[in-house]
Amino acid sequence: SGLGPTHSPTLTSAGTRAGVILGTAAYMSPEQARGKPLDKRTDNWSFGCVLFECLTGQQIFSGETVTDMLARILERDPDWTRLPDHTPNRVRRLLERCLAKEASRRLRDIGDARLELEEAISALVSSRASGAGHSVAAERHVGRRMWTLVAVAFVLGAVVGGFAFRSLLSSLESRTASGSQRVALQIPEELELRGWALSPVGESLIFGAVTEGEGEERFRRQLYRRPLDSYEPEPIEGTQGVGSFAVSPAGEWIALEVTHGNRTEIKKVSMRGGPAVTIWQGAPGTFGTFDWIDEGFLLFVSDFDNGELSRISVDSGDTQVISAGAETGGVGGISSVEILPRGAGALLTVYTEGGEGWSGHIEHVSFSSGKRNVVIDDGAGAAYAAGHLVFSRRDTLLAAPFDPASGKVTGGVKPMLSGMRMFAVWADAGFHLSPSGDLLYIPGGNVGADRRLVWVDRAGSIEPLSELRRPFDGGSSFSPDGKRLAVYMSGDNRSWQVWVYDLERDTLRRIGVPDRDCWAPIWFPDGRNLLFLTGKTGEPNALYRVDVDRGGAPELVYKAESTNTFIEPTSLSPDGSVLAMNIIKVNESAIHLLPLDGSGEPRPLFDREDQRTWDARFSPDGKWLAYGSDETERGEVYVAPYPVISSGWLVSKDGGRGARWSPDGKELFFESDEGMQVVDLTFAPRFKAASPELLFDPDALELRHRIAIAPDGQRFVYIQKGPKERDVASVNLVLNWAAELE
Repeated sequence: SGLGPTHSPTLTSAGTRAGVILGTAAYMSPEQARGKPLDKRTDNWSFGCVLFECLTGQQIFSGETVTDMLARILERDPDWTRLPDHTPNRVRRLLERCLAKEASRRLRDIGDARLELEEAISALVSSRASGAGHSVAAERHVGRRMWTLVAVAFVLGAVVGGFAFRSLLSSLESRTASGSQRVALQIPEELELRGWALSPVGESLIFGAVTEGEGEERFRRQLYRRPLDSYEPEPIEGTQGVGSFAVSPAGEWIALEVTHGNRTEIKKVSMRGGPAVTIWQGAPGTFGTFDWIDEGFLLFVSDFDNGELSRISVDSGDTQVISAGAETGGVGGISSVEILPRGAGALLTVYTEGGEGWSGHIEHVSFSSGKRNVVIDDGAGAAYAAGHLVFSRRDTLLAAPFDPASGKVTGGVKPMLSGMRMFAVWADAGFHLSPSGDLLYIPGGNVGADRRLVWVDRAGSIEPLSELRRPFDGGSSFSPDGKRLAVYMSGDNRSWQVWVYDLERDTLRRIGVPDRDCWAPIWFPDGRNLLFLTGKTGEPNALYRVDVDRGGAPELVYKAESTNTFIEPTSLSPDGSVLAMNIIKVNESAIHLLPLDGSGEPRPLFDREDQRTWDARFSPDGKWLAYGSDETERGEVYVAPYPVISSGWLVSKDGGRGARWSPDGKELFFESDEGMQVVDLTFAPRFKAASPELLFDPDALELRHRIAIAPDGQRFVYIQKGPKERDVASVNLVLNWAAELE
């Protein structure tokens, strides 16, 4: 016959906590069966199932398989004829309210069920007290009804008082059981997920999120703690502005990275929240990720360029180099650090770029000798649990037996899970494995592969430019005739490549240099030649030029002076004789102008060292430059006359980036935290910028990158996120996942 409650596979543990999908299949609500967000009304459905079973002695929904059972929950109504004839009308109405398939029509508060049952019992007691002269059969009928309700009311009291406690207790106790349990943690809609982890004993989800505020804090980044027995996440005070973070082994402290202008700090803050204490500070981009060695020390990438690893005291800030690392060419580096138990060193994920595109590998570093050796050639996000090295490769989670003492893999690699969320180019799928053996991951597969190009007008209305769906990542302006668009996207080997999109033919043609990443394309004024940037691990960045119409081998234009210098082309003068570009070094970013006739080296646009400048854009007539600067200690947009450059006029307000001129040169577009903005400009008798006007919010429209402005200046080309690339709504949690390794 059908599956009974003791044989129905437990999809998750009992109860509903923190938006977790819980309960055996027989008691799952319709929204649970569909995998939708949950609230307390799901528990009310489960109570209705239990109440029905108490009254009838049978499960309300059953089936030969779990699939059959879930189908009946979704498609069939309860068989009310199975209820005993003596069931009070109040109880029948209560069951109907608890078992409404639409949550909006369901009983909202389980406390109301207690009141309904108490009133039903009271009515029966009154009936029995006034029933002198009733027949023996009638007396037994009333008695059966009353004692059934008393038993049900007792069960209800246990449910009301015990759901939250039993949910947490069962989740913690399940780690000693032989099997794993899968649940889904819902993320509130107003929070945009930015990193996640479990506390060491697994009782809370810690995650970073972006929320909308006002003014200078339009988008706030902060850490939240969500106990697994609670519906609501709690903000952790002192974590505002967080980038990456790590939880200490005892769960008492959180180390976090915070950047303020030209300074990035590693801080620590109590798990309970409070003032953040600075541990270490340095220039942005000069150091990398970190993890706790123990409660007193962190291991962190102290020099990102060469992969140097150091130990730092969280109390004194004193550092000691653990491993000098190796030169990575400034392209790539260590993306994650995982501390191994009992001082056995650490596992590192290292990304490098070569002829086959970007690739990640896993290294082991010894704390005693500082030596590093590769343990997995193709993998990322290394973690250790139950004697196994666990890592991701594309969207798949894999594991291999591993000996921490020797730092070697001791057995074959086997896949454990597939379909994890990942993006097209840079990284394999992310996951988190807690010390207690619980696994966190986001499902979805490759979510960056089906983006498309769209038109967006000034009112924010969207229209497809093409139905082609590709892993687009960025682009540049239209060709002078407005018929072609240069874009770049990721390839199968996770490298960037430049493509030319023909609007009339709706076709894409690849342009680039073999065995190199190619991006940042810029059209020359002749509409035939294209300039683009290339990169390869161990070699300086280089600029190439190619004739798009004739084809042929690209021609080298300029190469950076060393691997420690990064160049970024931004704009060509209207006659194509001068290239504006950023030259970026450690803690430096400065606009330079490069003559393309070979007459000289790049020269700085400004003769100043007290500020950083970037992203210079020539006006259509070549008489002005728009650029970005941190002169006010935050990124703003300025306009200055060219070629006589002294200082510029501030154009943006409350932050700005990505300035672009309108085709007629009378307007300047830029983006801020609020969205796309436009400023009217006048140049005579003197320069004047009007107040910025907000056009639309690209984030609200699910737009990823702006590429170009249409020749008429009325529309923009954006990359629109793919259907699966929306904000994360839930994180999958597998309790006691390490048991699957045994």
